[in-house]
Amino acid sequence: MLTPFFYVTKLLILATLIGLVARGRWRLSLFFIAYLAWEFTFELLLVIDDDRLLTTGWHIASFGVADLLTLGLALELGWRTFRLFPGAAATARKALLVITALTGWAVIVSAPSDTYFRTLALVIPRVQSGTLWLMVAMLLVAYWYRVPIHPFHAALLTSFAAYLAIYSTLLSLIGVRAVAPYLAVLADSNCALAACWWVYAAWKRQGQTSTIHVATLRKLGNAVLARPS
Repeated sequence: MLTPFFYVTKLLILATLIGLVARGRWRLSLFFIAYLAWEFTFELLLVIDDDRLLTTGWHIASFGVADLLTLGLALELGWRTFRLFPGAAATARKALLVITALTGWAVIVSAPSDTYFRTLALVIPRVQSGTLWLMVAMLLVAYWYRVPIHPFHAALLTSFAAYLAIYSTLLSLIGVRAVAPYLAVLADSNCALAACWWVYAAWKRQGQTSTIHVATLRKLGNAVLARPS
């Protein structure tokens, strides 16, 4: 059953896409654009023909694509943040390997035998938790090494970390009878809150911090190019 928050989220995602194009921020994260486009297009199809698409196979597939795009977003933002900082990049890569290994092990241990609800309650939350910890690790590495993060990228990492933390928790409660009737509303309201954050990040005017960040990276890039090989 589609809740009112579902429709609000779709409008907010559309507003975010328009804002990214209008402000020219779509260049800052291609995976974010792909994620929003997938979420908007697939779930718009649910409104058009939910009887055919609200099946277990389509539901799991939609989660899988969204999770892959979110993971791609985390990796893209990590590359954009640390590409000019070798020391921080090396630490970030080690964190990536450890988190990926632990996530893979957790998924294998919880691999579903045949049930749809087992996949939703165990596998998907663990994949999302791995992506969440990857984003948190990047923020911590950037803070530790004093690496400047673009304000837009920081907003994406923070909003997705909060969104994934709540969403994976809700999925893990799918088997709890007392909570199950409210999961759809809670999940859609979580999506709506995250989308509000994205609309703000997409439409806000570029402040002095963003200008300084771009200028700093340009100077660092020129210094790297000028360095003798």
